[in-house]
Amino acid sequence: MRRKVLSVLLVCAVLVVALSGCDTATTDGDSEENLLLYLTFDEGSGTAITDASGNLPDGELNYVYTNALYMDSQDPQWRTSAVYGGALLFDGSSTSVTYSKSDLQVEGSTFSISVWFAPRTFEWDDPYAEENGTQLITGIISQCSTNNCTGFQLGYQRYGKLCFEVGTGEEWLTLWGDANLEKYEWNYVTAVFDGENGLMSLYLNGECVGSMEIEQGSAIAAANRQLIVGRTCEAEQMSVGYINMCSGLMVSPTDDLHDLETEVLIDETDLTAEEADALLQEVNGDMLYIRVTFTDIQAEEFGVSLLESGDGSEVTSYFYSTTDGLIHGETTNRGAGSTTGTVSGALTLEDGSLTMEIYLDRSLVEGFFNDTKAISMRAYPEGEDSDGLSLLAEGGSVTVAELYVAEMGSIYE
Repeated sequence: MRRKVLSVLLVCAVLVVALSGCDTATTDGDSEENLLLYLTFDEGSGTAITDASGNLPDGELNYVYTNALYMDSQDPQWRTSAVYGGALLFDGSSTSVTYSKSDLQVEGSTFSISVWFAPRTFEWDDPYAEENGTQLITGIISQCSTNNCTGFQLGYQRYGKLCFEVGTGEEWLTLWGDANLEKYEWNYVTAVFDGENGLMSLYLNGECVGSMEIEQGSAIAAANRQLIVGRTCEAEQMSVGYINMCSGLMVSPTDDLHDLETEVLIDETDLTAEEADALLQEVNGDMLYIRVTFTDIQAEEFGVSLLESGDGSEVTSYFYSTTDGLIHGETTNRGAGSTTGTVSGALTLEDGSLTMEIYLDRSLVEGFFNDTKAISMRAYPEGEDSDGLSLLAEGGSVTVAELYVAEMGSIYE
């Protein structure tokens, strides 16, 4: 099964990995004696992650800009306010915490994981993946080899569906939750493997959302892999870059996001494309909400560009092509030496109009289109002036029935 790096922002506050009733753990005394790993993410700066249980050396925090080549190096995105103490922002690809297999290899008949985290978006996956047996998950914590049926991983899939998987050495066991995670909210998740009593369980905010009977006496077989927090250890970066799409009957942003608006910058109606473009070019920023409705569409391609540099060499765009009926997301803001990343999906304009809602939260870009398609992208502009906006319309005209732009505050601050 192919695994891919997923562009999902995940803020993690507390992660507890416990092992009990196994040869490698002490079963007498307080439950704290059975802890394998306890991460509080209270560090607030730097790249060393402390194990509060005292069992392991500092974990290595990998972050794409820790040793940047063409810009000033930066610390990972720490947060000072969370459920308990601080938190750390994971982007699902370039941010992860690793422990070597010599420091920790999970195995045995009784095992649990507990974590507080707040996902920003959910990954798209093939809607027929379940019946084809090719489902992919966004990893929260992982140490596994699915081909060898060893180790474990905890994560979630499209719509925030929880998944807990373990390998016994002979079979790969998968448990899906019946309730979905909430975006932009703190979720408390616990996964339990009880091989002695033959049961796997998933809990969400204290409620059991999934359980599965397994063979009594089952045990997790150790995987010959490092342990990774923040993504699956079998991840593969796809050539398209950190870009993903979801679709469905109703795909729209949550109303709570509008509470983050701090200042309205543009609120106009009935504009030509040229008038709308002139207004957008007066705006700069990387924390914005943009809503634009296109009508009277005669153009071959039209849309919105953001994170645009003065010379146009860096830009992230959402645009619609009337010639092929596709909505496109494209970014060149991917760092030195990277090629342009593009993702496209079919979108029928039922009433001849298109409404784009775009949320820009620094490196995360999320676009929603007529409440039926969504494209999320990761953008890493290098230029200091790569924060411009513009409107594009090529091969004909469009009317901008509405143009609304507002500055946004961070949901985590």
